[in-house]
Amino acid sequence: MDVIAGAKLTGRAGPWTLGLLDVQTDDSPYVEGTNLFVGRVAREVFGESNVGLIATHGNSSGRGDNTLIGADFNYTNTHFSGDKTLHLRSGLQATHSDRAGGDGTALTLKLDYPNEPLTIFAIFRRIDEKFDPALGFVSRTGVMYLDVVAWHDIFSEEGYFRIIEPWLEIEATTDLDLNLLDYGLLPGFFAESRSGDFANLWVGFHRETYVEAWDIRPGITIPVGVQRWTDFQIEIGTSRARTFDTYIQWRHGGYINGHSDRLDFNVGYRPNASLSLEVRTGWRDIRLPGGDFKVYIDSARLSYTYSPDLQFSLLGQYDNLSESLGVNFRIKWSPQPGNDFYLVLNQGYDTTSEKIRPTQGDASIKGTWTLRF
Repeated sequence: MDVIAGAKLTGRAGPWTLGLLDVQTDDSPYVEGTNLFVGRVAREVFGESNVGLIATHGNSSGRGDNTLIGADFNYTNTHFSGDKTLHLRSGLQATHSDRAGGDGTALTLKLDYPNEPLTIFAIFRRIDEKFDPALGFVSRTGVMYLDVVAWHDIFSEEGYFRIIEPWLEIEATTDLDLNLLDYGLLPGFFAESRSGDFANLWVGFHRETYVEAWDIRPGITIPVGVQRWTDFQIEIGTSRARTFDTYIQWRHGGYINGHSDRLDFNVGYRPNASLSLEVRTGWRDIRLPGGDFKVYIDSARLSYTYSPDLQFSLLGQYDNLSESLGVNFRIKWSPQPGNDFYLVLNQGYDTTSEKIRPTQGDASIKGTWTLRF
């Protein structure tokens, strides 16, 4: 689907913020051309808070009409209980979708309490079966979801560790009748030294419900039903302020109806403020009743900052499943704050034969120019 033309308007005047985007697409062999619109307006209230409205219209997939309207209220108080900060965010959206067969709503409530020594983040979502934001994204419908993360900082004036943080995450997903589908319980422990080196350990208790069988790999099927498993993870890393830094992560234990091991290892090298090199390797060993498979992902990134206005980066990545190598080269130039220009080159390589063969490649130029009134 190609874009024929589009217009974008963004701005701020006093307490008001406005953003409008309208795009007309061309016909393609599979989808008729259509008009796509997104609009949002927000206003500051109570000094630190804001209230907003959003509307979208159109369906880029061409599968019928689609409209979304929504409202949100975001409350911020940086003087809560004296010197604490509290963020409360809420949003309600409603869609009318031909593709979903009617109307649906989605409610979101979020709490942020980012303070010392206690920090709490919590989010609740309720998503109807027929909620369908055609110009947005929703991973799962017909569910309610709750996620709570909390940790407590323990600071030390002496000794090797600067800070120790016991933490706990609880997440649960139910259907709209409150029948439990999935959950995760992860108690953990984080510690950081005075030089910035760190360690993080946790144990996970998991449950997932599958209403239909699916193939995790060709010939390896995950069956219908409820799966429960337990695993643990250890992370250890050195400070990125060092010329050389390392990071290792190991996860071991159950995985769905089988077992798995996961290992990630990174090495970084920064000889000066301009040049950095990072090499990563990842290994997955999955062992299930239906079969076993291994996944390897290796990558390397080289970055060079010529000046605050001009940066270069080169990235290469390989995985054993596709047996392909991808290379990305990017130049970013920012002549003025808010004015950014990019040159991006992508090239793929097939490594299945004895000789590496170039496959798909593309080049793109993108520019953003900001006018302030």
